[in-house]
Amino acid sequence: MNCKQANENISIREILESFSLFPSKENPKTAYYYALDREERTPSLMVNFVKNIAYDFGTGKTYDNVSIVQAVKRCSISEALEYLKRF
Repeated sequence: MNCKQANENISIREILESFSLFPSKENPKTAYYYALDREERTPSLMVNFVKNIAYDFGTGKTYDNVSIVQAVKRCSISEALEYLKRF
């Protein structure tokens, strides 16, 4: 599996749920989560389920499936791809 396959073929929602991350507010196309790398009172991570990407309004970072795994597990791209093989 390569990065393109991981980002196109796996639902971003599945990956977040695998880390026990669930939205605080959602609709069919988007949802808001708490940040991956810091404590906060108001959710700032907007996940777009249609585009399969996430945007953190607090830091300005955009995440795809591979970078979400990297941020949560603090690992390399190859380790993230290894984790994503189970999906």
